[in-house]
Amino acid sequence: MTELRPGAEFLGLARAILLRERRRLAGRLSCMAADPALVAAYNEIKLRHRDDPEAYERHKSAFFDSLLTV
Repeated sequence: MTELRPGAEFLGLARAILLRERRRLAGRLSCMAADPALVAAYNEIKLRHRDDPEAYERHKSAFFDSLLTV
């Protein structure tokens, strides 16, 4: 039987969360790849907020969250 190192459960949980987020992002990106209008909308967000990283992150998050309902 393999003995777990201290913190191994935390690392397993963190890995599971990262993998789940990676799958969600991949799904959103495939939605974008199928729709040039979504790519254009995302590029417009990048251009509009290129000088304000906090605003960019807020709008980017909202944009990708909206893809869940598309």
